[in-house]
Amino acid sequence: MDCDSLIFDMDGTLVDFAGVVAKAWDDIFRVEGWNRPFTRDDFMMIAGHTTAEIGQIVFPNIDKDESKRRISYASEKEVGYIAKLATWKDTFVPSREFLEKLNKKYRLFVVSNCMAGYIEKFIDVYGFEGLFEDIRDNRDGVTKWDNIKYLVEKHNLKKPYYVGDTVMDQEACKKVGVPFIFAEYGYGDTDAADRIKSLEELLDR
Repeated sequence: MDCDSLIFDMDGTLVDFAGVVAKAWDDIFRVEGWNRPFTRDDFMMIAGHTTAEIGQIVFPNIDKDESKRRISYASEKEVGYIAKLATWKDTFVPSREFLEKLNKKYRLFVVSNCMAGYIEKFIDVYGFEGLFEDIRDNRDGVTKWDNIKYLVEKHNLKKPYYVGDTVMDQEACKKVGVPFIFAEYGYGDTDAADRIKSLEELLDR
């Protein structure tokens, strides 16, 4: 693969925190009295969407600003649950040693529509410090394609590839002209020709 860098999506690509986040949000929603249970299936429905979009999906019958505020609040609180509940079964990364080998071949980055603290907690929980050169999230409401474009320009990436698991990831890549690798093991489906069945396949490219 003629590539100098890999930019990863988070949910469905690097991690499967669906169960952890479902537990967190169900607890938070109940404590806050929002009368809205939250399940793993709910998480699968919102994965990859921005905070504002998630607010409207989860709370379609309330004001947009209030629904966004609730999701932002839940996202902030969920980080503590990740620290307590996440285990190796919740990540698709086989080991730190795997990422170290991958990092010898490619510069590594993460771009996700998650809230502030989510990517940082993932890195902290699994001991991946120093392996991802830069990360971008949705804390300022910036689109995924703008975040990809920002990293490409900031780090002068000449031949980056984006690894993701949804049509939304694929469309973001098309907008900025970055080749897309579809993670078949993730949450979504696409018509992308370039596919992997596991992250380990990236070492052989």
